[in-house]
Amino acid sequence: MSAACWLRRPHLVLVAGCALPLEKALEVGLQKIFDRKRPAQTDPDVRLRDDAPTDGPSYPSGHAAIATAAVLSLAPYVPRPVVAAGAAVAGSTSAVRIRQGAHFPMDAVGGVLLGITVTYALDALFGRPAEGSLPGQLLGPAMRGPHGGGYAYL
Repeated sequence: MSAACWLRRPHLVLVAGCALPLEKALEVGLQKIFDRKRPAQTDPDVRLRDDAPTDGPSYPSGHAAIATAAVLSLAPYVPRPVVAAGAAVAGSTSAVRIRQGAHFPMDAVGGVLLGITVTYALDALFGRPAEGSLPGQLLGPAMRGPHGGGYAYL
């Protein structure tokens, strides 16, 4: 968030400051509503790996939600390849949580949908910069280099 302040990106400051508290509030609320048990609580044969939790509700995955929200929040500010890499990391986060035995696959899907919802709700509230209007974004055809391709960094 301090980087967003330093770079004078007020939209990013607002979204970054509100995303985690909003995501966490919605996550906890949904977990109370659905009260879905974790894999180890429903199947004694589930092998827990690393520091996978054994108690508490499972749906939705908070890790998947916040990773998705982070990637979508940064998307207007970074080049598309960086967004693609962030999406891969967010997807890997979900896969790791499933492999650890902390979540079922649908918990991760629910977390991704929660992250999308949080980001778009904050964008609706604070507005979203137009694509190509920020440094690092793919520019329109008239503003590309002489060969018609590439990214322009302002």
